[in-house]
Parts: sequence; C-alpha cells; structure tokens
Amino acid sequence: VQFPKRQAAIYHLALSETEFRLYHDVTDYIRRRFREVNVEGGRNKHLRLTLTTLQRELSSSPQAVAGTLRKMVDDRGYTDEQRAELAAFLQLAESIPVGRKLHAVRELLERFPGKFLIFTEYRRTLETVVEQLRQWGFDAIGFHGGMNIQQKEAAVATFRGDEAAEGDGVRVMVSTESGAEGRNLQFCHQLINYDLPWNPMRVEQRIGRLHRLGQQHDVTIFNLSCNETIEAHIIELLARKIRMFELVIGELDLILGNLEGAKSFEDLLRQAWESSDSEADLAERMDTLANVLTRARQIYERVRESNFMLDESLDSER
Repeated sequence: VQFPKRQAAIYHLALSETEFRLYHDVTDYIRRRFREVNVEGGRNKHLRLTLTTLQRELSSSPQAVAGTLRKMVDDRGYTDEQRAELAAFLQLAESIPVGRKLHAVRELLERFPGKFLIFTEYRRTLETVVEQLRQWGFDAIGFHGGMNIQQKEAAVATFRGDEAAEGDGVRVMVSTESGAEGRNLQFCHQLINYDLPWNPMRVEQRIGRLHRLGQQHDVTIFNLSCNETIEAHIIELLARKIRMFELVIGELDLILGNLEGAKSFEDLLRQAWESSDSEADLAERMDTLANVLTRARQIYERVRESNFMLDESLDSER
C-alpha cells in the first residue's frame, strides 16, 4: 500500500513582550506551587491537575489561560494573596487579544492556498481562532466534542465543499482532538498544530485524519512553536530525536515501546517538567530525556535492520 508523503515544518515564533511576561510569570507561579505541593506530600491531586492544565494552556492561547485563571480567582480555596496574584495574571492575559500564533496562522493562510485543518487542545483557543480568522476575512468553521452527530456531519460537509474560498465550502476548520476523533478528512492535505499534546500518539492521530488511504496529495504539517517555552522543548524531542514526522504508520508506537522502564513519553515529560525549578534546570532534564528517546529509536532501528536481514535471508533460500 502506497501512502502519500508527509512533510513537516516548524514555525519558530518569538512571543511578544506581553506574552512572554505572561508565560514567564505564570510558569514561575506554577513552579512555586508545585514545590509547595511536593512538600505537602503531593496529596492535592486537583491542584496538580489545575497547574498542569495551566502550563499547557500557556502554550496554546491567552484566552485558554484566562479561562482557567478566572476559575482560580473565583475559588475561595485559594488565599487572598494567591487570588490577588492570579488576578494580576488574568488581567495580563486579557490584555492580549491576538497572540503571536494567531498572526502566524494568518501568515500561513496568506502564503499557501487551499484548505487547512487546524488542531488545538482547547475549546477557548478554537473559538478565538475561528472568530479572529472570520474578522480577517477567512472562511472558518469550528469542530469540537460538544457538537452532536448532526452538527458534526454538517460541519464536515461544509468544510469539504469546493476548494475555492468563494465556493460552497469553507477554507479552514479548527478542531479539537475529541471533535475529529474517527473522522476521515483526507480531502484536506494541510494541517497546523496550533499547540502540541504531551502525548506524541495524539499528535500522530491528528496527522492520521489527513494522512490516510484516499489522500491524493502529499500532506504538509505546520507546527507552531514559541521560543523559550516548554513547547519548544517538546517539538525538539519529537522532530529531532524521535523524528516522528519522518516515520511511517505504526513506527512511532514501536519506538515509544522501547522507552526505559514502564513510563510513557508523557509521564517522562511531565516528570521532567514538574521536577525542574528553573528554565536552565528544565533544559538539562530535557537533554536527559532526549538521550532516552535517542536510545529508544536506535533500539527500534537495530531491530528493524535485523528483521530486514532475516527477510532477505529467507527470500534467498526460497
């Protein structure tokens, strides 16, 4: 079976001064709170989940961050001092109507013709992207897990439409993972990872919506990566160490199966992030994780080569 090629590009982005301040200040707060949780024995699972979500939203959009901060500010379980600090973060997030990633999407849409599927982990990011793209004059539609079957079918039909923006279809669909689960969208061949899940198999599943049998074009994947963020570390691990965008279907799972111990990539990544007490410390831990991933890939490549040689030997004996 011949699958179309897939090619990936990393769009390295410099955050605006305000966005970088938001990322830095909230990340510093998260690290401080994690240290407190660890001193307490790590019993507060709800707080750990909230802090992890907040860190991941920082790599998505100011609007996603603002939604979580708003809930935290209203939560009486936090001290007045903590809520005041969170309120300052919220004010900063709300002062950023259009983030650097949204401008990057506009640049890509203006440079490359044809349809685009944009993936994000967060509903608030989805809504922000769709609304802003429409304001800029692009035909865009949202697709998420909160839609019923009929709404989803209608959205896919609308997206499929004609290739021309003036036609019956729309040019851009912005989707969450839960929205596109199980969907075949091979009539589109350009994908933007607006943000990246910490589980590489979910990234592979995103690509699989387009890179599948029936796809008539090579698939292009644009990965948005903001400099000096945890997302930049993740894309480095996935693209440079695992080289996942060069793999064929099924190879990623085999490589990740060679990770040392019983922990998954996501577990190892979370452990490195939670344990770091500074950006320099995080960089060192990411280097260690990079070595682990490199070894996992090398093990897979040795096994693949051995299997290839065995197949050749068997063929010669027939």
